[in-house]
Amino acid sequence: MVLTDVPAIAHHEADAASLVRAVLLAAQLTNAYCSALTATLETPGRILSDSPDTRWTRCVSTCCVAAGGEWEQAGHAAVAVELFMTALELLDDEEDREESTLRSVFGAPRVLNISTGLLCLALQTLIDSYGAQAAIILLEAAPWCCRPPRRDRQGSHGCFPRVCSGTAASARETGSSPSTGTR
Repeated sequence: MVLTDVPAIAHHEADAASLVRAVLLAAQLTNAYCSALTATLETPGRILSDSPDTRWTRCVSTCCVAAGGEWEQAGHAAVAVELFMTALELLDDEEDREESTLRSVFGAPRVLNISTGLLCLALQTLIDSYGAQAAIILLEAAPWCCRPPRRDRQGSHGCFPRVCSGTAASARETGSSPSTGTR
């Protein structure tokens, strides 16, 4: 199945852009900081641009629809993923010292501030929409997901299904990894 084969996906991209604008408006940011975040999200290919590449929204939306869910259940998660991935792309560009329009306009220190703001907005979107449990899931998963893969583990992303299914609490009690059950 191709992501665009799911009929409702196309309008979800526009809905996601509207949700991003709402998240920015709801955040209590200075005008300058809000403008910098908006300018970042309006650059070509990003969620608020005229030609967005909303692969992350499509991915979340497709997974939700495939699981029998509704867009209303996944919309804020899709927005959080878009914000999160935009922040990671900015951080990667800075790490690689790539010249970009954002870097030339704002400078490297402000691009780092923008990426931090996007990460915070992504987390705030999850907390506001799904409660503190979303933050707890992310915080419990983060140490295991950021580790390099080991031979006894098929990759660092294997913990997400287990963390989301509640094994993180039992792993915490035993001191083992949510992804492998090892200490």
